[in-house]
Amino acid sequence: SGNLIGKPACVFTSSGSHHGGNESTLLSMQLPLLHLGMVIVGVPYSVPELSSTKTGGTPYGPSHVAGESNK
Repeated sequence: SGNLIGKPACVFTSSGSHHGGNESTLLSMQLPLLHLGMVIVGVPYSVPELSSTKTGGTPYGPSHVAGESNK
């Protein structure tokens, strides 16, 4: 029916390690939203917190690394 066309959308994820696939998970979760005509809203690289985070963070969407040392 097109009810979602033009609506904002975002995705978020968590993994157990820094190389746990956060970016690929976020990108693959965005595809169905794009097929529905939604507008993906992310965090731009201009946000300083992206470069100083120790537990994840990516411009594709919010993420968290919940490894053994982050409990």
